[in-house]
Amino acid sequence: MTKSLRYIFLSAVRAAVKFFCFFTVFTTVNTLFLGFTEKFNAENRTGWSAAILIFSALSVAWVFYHYNNRAKRNFIKALEDSPRKNTVINALFSSDCLTDTAVCLILSVFTAFVPGYGDMERLFFASTAFHPTAQKCFIGIFIGLIFFFIHWFTVYDIRKKWAKDKECFSKHEILRIFAYLVFITVMYTVGFYIAMSYLPGLPAYIFLLKELFLYIVIAIAISIGVVYFNRIRKRKKFIAELKKLAENSVYTLSKIKNPYISVFKKTSGASFTVTVNQKSYDCKLISGKRKSVPIIFGSQGFLLYRHIIRLGKSELFSVYSKYGYAFESNTKKCLIITCIPANCYFKDENGRMRKIDTGEKIGEYTVFSASGFLGALERDCLDR
Repeated sequence: MTKSLRYIFLSAVRAAVKFFCFFTVFTTVNTLFLGFTEKFNAENRTGWSAAILIFSALSVAWVFYHYNNRAKRNFIKALEDSPRKNTVINALFSSDCLTDTAVCLILSVFTAFVPGYGDMERLFFASTAFHPTAQKCFIGIFIGLIFFFIHWFTVYDIRKKWAKDKECFSKHEILRIFAYLVFITVMYTVGFYIAMSYLPGLPAYIFLLKELFLYIVIAIAISIGVVYFNRIRKRKKFIAELKKLAENSVYTLSKIKNPYISVFKKTSGASFTVTVNQKSYDCKLISGKRKSVPIIFGSQGFLLYRHIIRLGKSELFSVYSKYGYAFESNTKKCLIITCIPANCYFKDENGRMRKIDTGEKIGEYTVFSASGFLGALERDCLDR
């Protein structure tokens, strides 16, 4: 068996496992949801079942492709041979998308004759006289089409992330998928129950809470303030120590531009300039999120905050937020991280990632923690 045929065969097996995981999650969530809401769900149960089916298919397709090291290695190799490989059309005609869609279409038609899609049949054929077999075939094809669009979007979207992060998951691929499936089963069961229970009464709740609107706004503002308090406190402490050191040292410090704005949003240009022994350094202030949110510096002038979603000790998936750190300068450039996380990394053009510490260079920038910068400034060793 050639490598390409072996790859397609293993992808088909994985697609079959994925489909039955979807069918299990959908059937479990749908059965529990309908059981919990049976007393007041008679009129709308078909619409809710369709929503559960789509959400389950999206989540299961995402996790199985996201944690597919074999597909990732195959894509990275293809990307090295052809850098323009990652397009919407390439995703559509990729073996990953076509194999998954074909297997899911076949299994969708097959499982349509197994109890589980009764609400879907009522949704489409409640007032028609189609033959039962034709109804089931239609439902199977309909679910297969849903998977087609989901696979197309999933392959394209995840491949965009793979093109930026070429490092494969080292281990626990099956455990990660299993933990995620358990998580979404619980989350969707509870979430759809809450939605069914409270959304119909939302106008009444709005009316009752209208008079409390001001207090709600104040409560939200206080919550946001608490979240950002630690970041602002550490930024303020750094600026105070920087100015104090400038008063007692031989270096000069320019005006600090928007000292606290970068805690909340992106800022352009350097934050301040420091001159030591006729050498100038343009410095940009960057704020970390939390100790547990790593920062990954890219080689193209942006960094990523990696928000890790866990279930117990198992990592389910990560959500990334992007921040541009590049700025123009004719002098040496420094990046200073206040509220620094436990781990910082640098990823080069080839996708290789390494851990960095204070004082290390990434391209034309030198990265410092707040205390590391102050120490280097005091010892006059910013260049080392």
